[in-house]
Amino acid sequence: MVAMTKRRFASVTLLSIILPISLLATFRIAGIIPEPPTPQTITVETVYWNISRPSKPARLEQNVQSTYTYTEITVETIVYIDCYEENFDEPPFNSHDGIALRAGVNVSVPNGHVEFMVIRFLPNDFNALAFLDTNEYALKASNATITRRVWLGTEASEAYVIAQGSAASASLTTQLRWVFIDENLESHRLKLTFEAHIFNESTDEVVILPIFLNVLTANESS
Repeated sequence: MVAMTKRRFASVTLLSIILPISLLATFRIAGIIPEPPTPQTITVETVYWNISRPSKPARLEQNVQSTYTYTEITVETIVYIDCYEENFDEPPFNSHDGIALRAGVNVSVPNGHVEFMVIRFLPNDFNALAFLDTNEYALKASNATITRRVWLGTEASEAYVIAQGSAASASLTTQLRWVFIDENLESHRLKLTFEAHIFNESTDEVVILPIFLNVLTANESS
């Protein structure tokens, strides 16, 4: 008798879970309960930065910027290219060449909020690596919480950082070491992708701002 009661209780519990799920699916198919809207994706025109590959250490100190504005909404990105290193012995260069840089995004959504921000780094060749700075001071978020980060980027996979927002404005900044593991013979390209999901009374958008950094050999830059 006890065993039968337990089986009946289990059956009723299972039905109480399955029935609401089935009804929800039916209502959505019938259009009674609409599917959540898919955010509109907006991709801003790609920005390119080119430099001839130096043969010795050099201070570069250059800014590369991209901006999206719509009514009162603003998404601003900036890449500060600090310096070029030649045979630099400290990690993560480990006696290789490369570039140290900083990347950041600022988002403002009056009468709304920032859902999330992402900064992605993807080297476009086998002989380059992208290392996010592991020091906590190098990774900063304002009015946002960092929820995920991947420190190493290769030709096959991105380094990235994701921050969840909730306020009408938010920002995210990180530092990167772009390391070249060839013998100073090759050109290299790094793709940076900034994403911002923004929402207010009239807008639900994911804004994508791509930037390409190109370090070119003498033959390609001429």
